Amino acid sequence: MDLSSVIGKLEAGQVLPIESDGQVTLEVNGIPCFQGSLGSSGSRYSVQVQNRIQDKSQSPLSQEGEFKTIEWSES
Repeated sequence: MDLSSVIGKLEAGQVLPIESDGQVTLEVNGIPCFQGSLGSSGSRYSVQVQNRIQDKSQSPLSQEGEFKTIEWSES
């Protein structure tokens, strides 16, 4: 499921249908970065990361650069 299609449209208590064999790919900025298993932790659904996708040419996790802290405004 592409969550970008439902972001901002979710309501408290709403259930999202997930059609999966239990294995998921986690993406960062649309780029696959991790593979994991669907599960639960306490009363929450969760994903247990099994491995990192090793394609360093595309992974935003491998990009070099200086880390800059962002100051969030409180509104």
